[in-house]
Amino acid sequence: MIRVTQQNCARDAKRYYAVADYYSEGQELIGCWGGKAASMLGLRYPGGPALSRAAEGGDASAYRFPRALVDGERLDFSFSGLKTALRYAIAPPPACEPLPIPADPRQITDLAASFQEAIVDVLAAKALTALQATGFDTLCVGGGVAANRRLRARLSADAVLHRFRLYIAPPELCTDNAVMGAIAIGRLRAGLVESLDLDVSPAGVRGG
Repeated sequence: MIRVTQQNCARDAKRYYAVADYYSEGQELIGCWGGKAASMLGLRYPGGPALSRAAEGGDASAYRFPRALVDGERLDFSFSGLKTALRYAIAPPPACEPLPIPADPRQITDLAASFQEAIVDVLAAKALTALQATGFDTLCVGGGVAANRRLRARLSADAVLHRFRLYIAPPELCTDNAVMGAIAIGRLRAGLVESLDLDVSPAGVRGG
């Protein structure tokens, strides 16, 4: 299971554990990157869907943005330098604030497509590496980023090529709350109900 910027192995509702997290300056989630990139390109809110629409018809190879931690067996995510690379592609230094919005519509679509492809490349690579490292043959994808058309298409193609089963929630159910609700229902059906004095520990250690 990929939960936005975390990969988890799940054998059932009672047994799941994290195998990878997201590391970057500021610990920003992928959705935040999409929103900020859309803002830099002058796209309307909400940024994620706007960026995806702008990327359609764009040349994903027009700009070569960084793909951090793609090589090797490490499962953790990083998008360090990606936002800065987009900024410099729009206006190389020493351009100052406010950042000028590209005036050429074609440049906007190419930038959006190239930026999106960099994120999709990292997510797809890490998902495949996780499957190979764990020996699992099923990938479940949820969360807001799972609504991205390019990511869905890439994972679908990878599933055929590398022979693994892929389950992606319908776009209308691709929200963080939907993922948490699915986990809660699974635990409820398994009889795992917490007492009302349960405390919250957001930085707690996840058990295996």
